[in-house]
Amino acid sequence: MHEIPFNEPWSAGCRQKSSALGLTLRHQSVKKIRAWLCVLNPAKLLLYQGVRMSRMNLRISLILSLVLIALPRAFAQTPAQIKSNEEQIRQVMITMSRQLGVTCNTCHLTENFKSDKKEMFKVAKEHMRLTQLLIDSGMDGKKTPKADCYLCHRGKLQPDYKEKISPLIK
Repeated sequence: MHEIPFNEPWSAGCRQKSSALGLTLRHQSVKKIRAWLCVLNPAKLLLYQGVRMSRMNLRISLILSLVLIALPRAFAQTPAQIKSNEEQIRQVMITMSRQLGVTCNTCHLTENFKSDKKEMFKVAKEHMRLTQLLIDSGMDGKKTPKADCYLCHRGKLQPDYKEKISPLIK
C-alpha cells in the first residue's frame, strides 16, 4: 500500500496529530485521510515561490472573485427590459417628430440611428437638454405648462420667434 509522506510541501500544515476533540490520531488510515484532506484544501495547496497564502487572504480573494463574477449578471438588463427601454425611446422620438413636424431622417442617419455625425442630431441633443432643464426648474406640467418641443416650435422645425399681434389690441 502506498504511503503518503508528511514531508511534502502541501502537507506542511497538516502534521498536527490531534483532532478537534484532543484525541491523538495514531491510526494509519486516519493519517492518510487527513493527508488527502490537506491535498484537497486549497489554502494548503496555494504555494507561490515558497510562500503559502494564508486562509484569510484566500477567503477574501475567493469572495472578491465571486462578487466580481456576479456583478455583471446583477446589473445586466433582461431582454424584456431592453425591449421596454427601446419602446420608450421610440415613443419619445415619435412624439418629438410630431411636435417638430419632421421625420426621423431629419436628425438621424438612416444607416446608423445612434450616430451623431449629422449636425441636426447634435442640435436636437442640446434642445433635449434644454427641455430637461426647463422641466427640472418647474415647467413639469403640474402648475405650469409642460416644457416640450411644441412649446417653442409649434409643429415647425424653425420656430417662429415673432410674437403675433392679437386682433383685439389696436
